[in-house]
Amino acid sequence: MFTQQLSSMLEAGLPLVSALEEQTENPVFQMIIDNVRNDVSSGKSFSESCAAYPRAFPNLFVSMSRQARPPLLRLSRPLKIA
Repeated sequence: MFTQQLSSMLEAGLPLVSALEEQTENPVFQMIIDNVRNDVSSGKSFSESCAAYPRAFPNLFVSMSRQARPPLLRLSRPLKIA
């Protein structure tokens, strides 16, 4: 669900930082997303920020986000995020 929503927002033209706001109702995952958003706002890459949370973002997700051009637009297929 997260990847589908994020991909849709990015395809619609929203900046990544905006697309990462209020992505989930899960409070723990939302804290992680908030940290990722803050990292990206500070200049860190999205994939690097996600890699810091391996229990939330599997290696496949991080690798795909690192390779996507433009970032994340290829992540329209859902990945199961723990």
